[in-house]
Amino acid sequence: MEPNPVYFPEPTTADESWLEWDETMTEWLTRSSQPQARAMRNFLNKNLACFTRAHAESLAKKLHQNWHSYFFELVVGRYLQILGADLVAEPLGWNGTRVDYQATFAGDIVVSVECVSKRFNQKAQRTIELQGHMGRMLDGVGPNNWAIEIRRLPEATSPDEFQPYAAKAEEFYSTLPEPTHDDQRFHFAFDGPRGRMELQAIPFHKGTKANHFGPAVAFFDDSIVRLKNALIDAHKRKQARGALPPVLLAVDSPFSGPDAEDFDQALFGQTVDYRGRDRRSVGTSFNPTGLLVTDKDIPFAGVLAFLNVSTVGAAEPVLYLNPYQRWQLPTEISSHETRVWTSAIEKTPAARAPTIGLVGLVE
Repeated sequence: MEPNPVYFPEPTTADESWLEWDETMTEWLTRSSQPQARAMRNFLNKNLACFTRAHAESLAKKLHQNWHSYFFELVVGRYLQILGADLVAEPLGWNGTRVDYQATFAGDIVVSVECVSKRFNQKAQRTIELQGHMGRMLDGVGPNNWAIEIRRLPEATSPDEFQPYAAKAEEFYSTLPEPTHDDQRFHFAFDGPRGRMELQAIPFHKGTKANHFGPAVAFFDDSIVRLKNALIDAHKRKQARGALPPVLLAVDSPFSGPDAEDFDQALFGQTVDYRGRDRRSVGTSFNPTGLLVTDKDIPFAGVLAFLNVSTVGAAEPVLYLNPYQRWQLPTEISSHETRVWTSAIEKTPAARAPTIGLVGLVE
């Protein structure tokens, strides 16, 4: 038997550095010898081998182009296989479009699945990523027995722009004495070409390595708007109408994206809590403003919400049913935690053991 191809080979030289500021995930995987990178390459090679050769090669190529979207497509495909489905990748629809998967379960019950991976809170996420890079540069010069609270960071977008700040921080760290009591605090500020950096040193007696934390990032959460956009998308609707029904829309919800309550609001609506003058609740009502309630033309039989998806794990998916469609779904799908709107949101707990962990997301 011909061995499975290795789509992400091990690098030939040691490289323990972190993901660079403007580096893609697959560029880092190509060069890094860190344990996390080795585990991710193993995950990718093992799971890609479960698809047909043509689909695996296609996904491997697309991962280099758009990691975020196609990593999710890989996870969904493997998840459907683990549920027991035989997959056809990118089946041709009657109108010339293609969804991501056609899944056939026991009893020849077929479900078509289209994946969508929205970019939620992009500006805030980019800020968090940049702060993470700056924090790691500070870790490289930081003290062990002081925890450093990062109160403010400059608007640096590259290592060269942040290097003067890291150098000034290193000078500050070299002046710190041995901590003698927990109430000690040392403040530091530096105004550079990319703005102001502010740090505070706090005693960390048991520290064995540099420890930086903060700052908080405030942002307006666009999760509900972008969830609605996924169902409004004209091309996604055309794909669904061309596919073999019923069609589910699998939605990626990373840690920076929506939770189940955001899905509730976007797809079904809001529960309104009425309170008296004493601020005690006097009753509730449901405002059905979600798209699955207000738009009867949505061609999806439901939305399969994959919550908290990352390279290290995910929560069990939640199935949101379209109240205007009544397709027979395979037991493997219908036994998920299910939510549907009648006069309110009815929630049915999952009737099956957890499965998402079997995909083998990297620990």
